[in-house]
Amino acid sequence: METSVFLAQMLGPVLAVAGLAILIRPDGIAKAGQEFLDSEGLLLTSGLLALVTGLAMVLSHNLWVADWRVLITLFGWIALIAGASRLLLAGPMRRIGASMIANRTLFMGPAALMLALGLYLSWQGFTH
Repeated sequence: METSVFLAQMLGPVLAVAGLAILIRPDGIAKAGQEFLDSEGLLLTSGLLALVTGLAMVLSHNLWVADWRVLITLFGWIALIAGASRLLLAGPMRRIGASMIANRTLFMGPAALMLALGLYLSWQGFTH
């Protein structure tokens, strides 16, 4: 449980702030997203960081339980898959990213979900 609480305390605020930033500054986030997609170095670096982060989370917290802790496990697997995808499938990942930037509504829903999950994980992490 200590690992779950620690990861919830780490992930919760990050997800909440990131989700809120997207909702508050969609134009700035879209511009930064386009710059990110245009940079091979950023795509590679973020892929490596996501892969390492996801792998660390999966190795330390691969709990498939019917409570809030499964969200951390899912986030770890998503990070691992996203990192590997950026490294191995850069072209398709760029196309997906570009379509999300072109249609802002495609990232407003996930941003609201990030904010909600971030608040929930923060609550779980800081109240245990």
